[in-house]
Amino acid sequence: MMAGYEIFFKESVWKELGRLPKSDLKKILSRVEQLGNDLRPMGCEKLTGLELYRIRQ
Repeated sequence: MMAGYEIFFKESVWKELGRLPKSDLKKILSRVEQLGNDLRPMGCEKLTGLELYRIRQ
């Protein structure tokens, strides 16, 4: 069984997300939820010179 991860947002992130159209918000939250199972999904890109990755929605 694979370990899952919990995703937490700062309060400021929730405020920004609240300003988005509902259709976009639903897509973004769905994509973020998937990170709980796979931190580096298909299409993620490694940031140059850092041990960080990004995903786009």
